[in-house]
Order: sequence, then C-alpha cells, then structure tokens
Amino acid sequence: MLEQGGSVLLDVYSLNAFEKRTETALYEANLLDGFWSPNRYYGFQNTFKYEKEKVVLDKYTIVEAGRTPPPSGNLASPATHLPVPSHYPPSTLSVLLLYNCYIIQKYVS
Repeated sequence: MLEQGGSVLLDVYSLNAFEKRTETALYEANLLDGFWSPNRYYGFQNTFKYEKEKVVLDKYTIVEAGRTPPPSGNLASPATHLPVPSHYPPSTLSVLLLYNCYIIQKYVS
C-alpha cells in the first residue's frame, strides 16, 4: 500500500518507442553472448509487432544439447499472453492514473 503523500515512478513504453520497433528474426549460437546458459546453445529471437493492440512481443527460444524446449503453442498471441497494450500515449496514462486517484506530477521523455 502506498503511504499518504508517497510517490510512484512508472517506466512506460511510449507510442514513439512502439513506432521505432520492427518485426525481426535473429538466430545465432550463444544468442546475447551466453546470457541464457553457460553451456553452448542456439538462440532464436522473434519479434512480433501488433499494430492495433500497440504490443511488441519478443519471443526467445533456446535450444541446448540434452534439453528439449517447451512446445510453442500460441505464444505469439497478444490476446492470450499480453492482455493490455504495452505502449501508451500520455493521454491514456493520464486517464488510467487519475481514475485510480493518482496525481501526475510530470512526464519525462
């Protein structure tokens, strides 16, 4: 619970950031310089962009000797896995915060 007079700092993706993102596919050995495992692996990064929902989904699949990745199913569906937009215009943030009784002191971008 936020104390009376307390503050909250939100780090929110803007619509400008959304517009700069693109759909991509990247495949390489030890993707992200070995971030996912100390062992040798192959990493697959797929970025999906959903214009209507303003959602960007980065999906990583890691294939390592002796390990089987889980079935992917419907991981690229924003309706199933990301039910709210991940990029917001300031006007939407204002409405959401004011509706929940928060006062906006400033936007920094």
